[in-house]
Amino acid sequence: MSPENKKIDPVVVEAFTALGEACKQFGKFMGEIIRLAAEYAVTTTRQSIAQLLKAAEVKAALNEAPPRVRHLAKHGKKYRTRKKNINRALRDYRRRHRKRDKP
Repeated sequence: MSPENKKIDPVVVEAFTALGEACKQFGKFMGEIIRLAAEYAVTTTRQSIAQLLKAAEVKAALNEAPPRVRHLAKHGKKYRTRKKNINRALRDYRRRHRKRDKP
């Protein structure tokens, strides 16, 4: 090799410098995307778990509710009626279990 071939062309140095900067920016961008995806996953998982727990509590409350309240909560004609009777069953269920848990 001759000494002339050992010199690095400034254009090549600039190209590799630009490539390095592009890789840094891409890494930051991907880090942000991964962070947002993780936050979304955590949020939706928490919401799903909360909904499942609420559904389980409603089911337990309706199993212990009087037949009329249970029937109206499941088969009421209006949403307002169903919601009112579900809440009535939940309120009674929580009240009974609160008394049971106290010493």
